Amino acid sequence: MASEIGNLRTAWRFWVDQGDLEQLFQLIDGLWALHEARGWYHAAIELATDTLAVLATAEPSPELAAEELTIRTSLARALMAVQGYGLEVEQAFKQVLEMSGAGGTSIQRYPVLRALSTYYLNITDFSQSAELGRQLLELGEREGDEAIRAEGHYVFGAGKAFSGDLDTGLAHLDRAIEIHDPKVHGSTRFRLGSNTGVVARVASGLVLWQCGSLDQAVARVTDALALAETIGHPFSLAYALYHNGFLALIRGRFEECRQRAGELAEVADENDYAVWRTLATVLEGVSMTALGQTKEGLALTETGIELYQGLSTPPIFWPLILNLRAMVHALAGQPIRALALADEAIELGGSAAPPDLRMFRGDFNRLLPKPDLAAAEEDYMAAIRASKEGGQRLTELQALTRLVALRRDLDRSSDGSDELAALYHSFTEGFDEQPMIMAREMLG
Repeated sequence: MASEIGNLRTAWRFWVDQGDLEQLFQLIDGLWALHEARGWYHAAIELATDTLAVLATAEPSPELAAEELTIRTSLARALMAVQGYGLEVEQAFKQVLEMSGAGGTSIQRYPVLRALSTYYLNITDFSQSAELGRQLLELGEREGDEAIRAEGHYVFGAGKAFSGDLDTGLAHLDRAIEIHDPKVHGSTRFRLGSNTGVVARVASGLVLWQCGSLDQAVARVTDALALAETIGHPFSLAYALYHNGFLALIRGRFEECRQRAGELAEVADENDYAVWRTLATVLEGVSMTALGQTKEGLALTETGIELYQGLSTPPIFWPLILNLRAMVHALAGQPIRALALADEAIELGGSAAPPDLRMFRGDFNRLLPKPDLAAAEEDYMAAIRASKEGGQRLTELQALTRLVALRRDLDRSSDGSDELAALYHSFTEGFDEQPMIMAREMLG
C-alpha cells in the first residue's frame, strides 16, 4: 500500500469529490491502517474529516450512525495525539460522548470505549476510566477477543493504579502484558494511539517504581522501548522514549535522559508530533541544568513550558511538568520561584497530587535564603503520610531520608532513623539506585 500511496490518495480524492461513500468505505480501512502504522496522524485526520463530510450528505441510517461514531472517535484521538488537549479536541470528544449511546454492534463500540477511556485518563477522571476498562473487559470476554481483553486489562489497571489501588492496578497491567501479542493485536479497525503492550509496560514500570520494585520497574520501561522499536510504530516509540527519559531523570541519570530527549525530538520532528516535541524540549532542558549547563538548561526548559502551555495539553501532565519546572529553578539557584511553582502544582493536582510534590516542596523550603525548616519538616511528614496511604514505598523512603537528615541538623533526640532502617531493609532490589544509596548513607 505504501508503494501505491500516490495512486490511492488520488483515488480517495476522486471519490470524496464524487461523494461516493461506498467507494470510500472500500478504501478507508486499509488507508487508516497504513496511516496509523506509519504514524501519519495528520493525514489520518484528513481521511476522517473527508469521510465525515461525505457522511453528512448521506441518507441517515443506524449503520451509518455507527460508522460516524467510530470515525469521530478516531478523529478525536488523532487530534489529541497531534494537537494536545485544545478546544477542538475537547469539542470532538464531547461529540463522541453525546453520540456514544447510538446503535452499532459491540465490536463497533470497542474504539469508542477505548478512546473515551484515554480521554478520562487524560483529564484525571480515573474512576470513570476504570469503569470503561471494566466494560472493555466484559466486551472482550463476550466476543472472545484477546486484543480487546488486553486493552481492558490495561485501561482498568491504569485507572485503578493511578487512583491509588496499586496492587489491583499492577495485577491487571501484568495481565495485559501477558496476553497482548504485538504480532496479531495491532490491527483492530480504526485503531490509533500507542500500542497496548507499550503503554501497559510503561504504566506497570512507573507503578513498580513507586512500590519499590526498582529493578523490575527499569526492566519494564526498557522493555516498552524495545517493543516500540521492534514494531516500528512511531507514536508508540515517542511514548516509550519520553517515559524512558523521564525515568532516567528521576533516577539521576541525566546523560541518559538527555540522550532520550534527543531521540524523542527526532521522532517528534519527523512525524510532527507537537506534544512530544515540547516534552522532549523540557526533558533536555532539565537534564542540561542538572549537568551544570544552568543558563542554557533553564532557558530551554522555559521554552518547552511555553510551547506546552500553548498546546493546552491534557491535565494529567501539567502537575508533573510544573514539578520539573520547579526542580530546574531550584537547580538554577532560584528556590523562591521553585517553591511558588511547587505550590501551583500541588494546588492544581488537588487530592490526586502525588506525594513527591510535597517532598520536593520541603527541599525548596530548605534552600530558601532564610530556610524555613519547620515548613520543610511538615512537608516531609505530609509526603510520608500520603505515601503510606497510597502504598508508594519509594517516595516514603525518600521523604523519610530527608526528614532524618533535617532532624539531625536540628539535633533532635529522635530523628526517625529506626523507622528509616526498617523501611530500607524491607526493600529487596534496586540497591544501586540513588534513593537507596542516599538512605543507606544516612543510616551509615
